[in-house]
Amino acid sequence: MNRMSPKKEFLLAGAVFLIVALIFHWQSTPHSAHGPLPENADVSDMFFSAWVIDWDTEALLQLKRPLFNAPIFAPHRDTLAYSEHMMGLALLALPVTLVSGESLISVQVVLVISTVLTGWMVYMLIRALGGTMTGAALGGIIASLAPLRLLHAPSHPHVLVLWWIPFCLWCLHRAYETRTAKWFWFLGAGIVAQGLFSMHGLFFLLIALGCAGIIYGIGHERRMQWWSMVGGTILGALLLLIPLLAPYIRLSRDPQFTRPPTEQFAFAASLQDFFSPPTFSSAAALEHQIGPGLTPLALLLFLAGAACVTQRRQRAASMRRLLPSRLLAAYGLMGLAGLLLALGPQMHLTPHSSAALPGPLWLLGALPGFSGIRAIGRFAHLTLVSIAVMTGLLWDYGMALVRQPWRGRVTILIAALLCAEFFATAPRAFAIDPALTAPRPLDDWLARQGTSCVVAELPLDDVRTVNNESARFMYLARFHHKRLVNGYSGFFPKGYHALEQITFSEHATDALPLLAELGADILVLHPTSYPDEYRTQVLEEFRADPRVEAVTSFPDSYVFRLSREGGIECL
Repeated sequence: MNRMSPKKEFLLAGAVFLIVALIFHWQSTPHSAHGPLPENADVSDMFFSAWVIDWDTEALLQLKRPLFNAPIFAPHRDTLAYSEHMMGLALLALPVTLVSGESLISVQVVLVISTVLTGWMVYMLIRALGGTMTGAALGGIIASLAPLRLLHAPSHPHVLVLWWIPFCLWCLHRAYETRTAKWFWFLGAGIVAQGLFSMHGLFFLLIALGCAGIIYGIGHERRMQWWSMVGGTILGALLLLIPLLAPYIRLSRDPQFTRPPTEQFAFAASLQDFFSPPTFSSAAALEHQIGPGLTPLALLLFLAGAACVTQRRQRAASMRRLLPSRLLAAYGLMGLAGLLLALGPQMHLTPHSSAALPGPLWLLGALPGFSGIRAIGRFAHLTLVSIAVMTGLLWDYGMALVRQPWRGRVTILIAALLCAEFFATAPRAFAIDPALTAPRPLDDWLARQGTSCVVAELPLDDVRTVNNESARFMYLARFHHKRLVNGYSGFFPKGYHALEQITFSEHATDALPLLAELGADILVLHPTSYPDEYRTQVLEEFRADPRVEAVTSFPDSYVFRLSREGGIECL
């Protein structure tokens, strides 16, 4: 039988992962339908991601616009750095965004591409490390389709963009195997690319390279030179990323942008979460889903046991030891590091246990920008990559215990079990009313007003729902291009949440002095976003208040001009 050429194998693997990605993401793609959103459907992050990609695209096409001074949370600066900048995603989706004019479509395309490339890169990494095609395929399926990863679709595309981690690990391995310096250039390029796509992923990648680099260096004949080359490559890549890192570093020095311990505890997972079946009950519970799934864990335990049995047989037969101990040590350390970091500053066995051990998370607290990471459970993505790679490397050891005629059937059965579990736990699509994303008559009116106008859409948030209204207002701002007092992100300016509460109260006019301080010129009141019992009262108070002047109205909103000292007439 002729062996498949590496080029054909590479293309075939990519085609297979493309088909699998389309199948899995088809069921999670939001579709158009009239009616309210399901109660547990939180689309705030999806609107936010679409807005970021749209803003990045606009900044790319108009280079004079400062990227991080995004038009939200007026008058604050560096507001894009309150969360992920997603510049790489915007570049990746640029053709789709320009052709469709719809960044929500771009988000869906990015999700598919991310799943394809994650599986593809893990496949190629396992093959480079010595794994078989079957083991590499199963590893790629685990890395790209496990619930820990797919449950973040479609809200968190930046969390799914981690294919640069296996790419960089592949470059590191090639640098070790070939002893040539060119692979360090590819490694540096991969680090820069990961920083362009995801700051979360950049932190994850640095930890992965640290774990693998240390283990590889122990077996290197010139370990100090090896470690200096790896460290120098990482440092050089970070220097190239300074324009993107600088705003995050500036914010990390501001006390109000430091995550309090209570917030880190709330988003940390427990060891029980790692072994629990995945569920998706709410957006808050999503960050506690750190397990790869029951089938991958059971499979890895079986393969590890099979490797031990096979190794003993080889020793008894005076044969060469086959177990790739250096590789398993590197990826085992990486997986353990990811799991311990995901458990937070205080590691709990169960979500409700009071007993805890101090975790290693504090070791990273001194890194610039690290304090901005809220969902620390996402470090478990390193554990997922580790499990996928070790599964691929150990696959042959498991098959050595299976009779030859049954190996193909066992392989198909295991692949089917993996896909069945992943398909059952993958997020399901929900309907979005096109009216929520279509331009409003209000947006056409705002687009005709002065470019210096600052807009506040009230209430800043309808606190009765899981969806943040300001996220949708940000998305709709793409039609009028005005700066907003509203905002939605991973961080919020000091006092913003208090202002949210005031604007949603029955005496919303109490927020007028604060809105004036923030530079608001135009107030857009949405009475239907208030409870029935006092929505009429809120509207009447605005009409009667001498500090505001009624300008115009639309079927679902009323526009007022806010008089403020030193204000510029922009209407």
